[in-house]
Amino acid sequence: MAADLRVPIIEFVDFGVHEFGRILATPLGAVSAAGAGSIFQILVPLAFAAYFFVRDEGGAAACLGWAATNCADVARYMTDPHQQLPLLGGGQHDWPLVFAQLHLTAHTQQIADLTRLMGWLLLVGACVLLARAYVLVKRPTPA
Repeated sequence: MAADLRVPIIEFVDFGVHEFGRILATPLGAVSAAGAGSIFQILVPLAFAAYFFVRDEGGAAACLGWAATNCADVARYMTDPHQQLPLLGGGQHDWPLVFAQLHLTAHTQQIADLTRLMGWLLLVGACVLLARAYVLVKRPTPA
């Protein structure tokens, strides 16, 4: 199954970004801190994609792909019904707290589905951007 195919170095970077987002949002309260980790996991690769967009479209495409995989991870994390995904350092999962506090528990699956859809759209965008970059590289320059 694809969920078992992990890239450890990227997973560790994602974990660091997730925890950094939580730390930054801690002054805003427990609910904000809980949601910020996952949100940062998606926003940081998008920020890198924006940076690379004018410099290196291939790099931007890679970052969009990174954001897409993080959307899939966040959606999976949102819908972990029995909180079976492992947590480093213990504690409790973030999303049950966020959804409960925002009275969105009944909509968990729909929100996760939208997050997953966003990931697919980002992946399609990454492929389009990569194809565009490839075509521009292969285009002959006028003499």
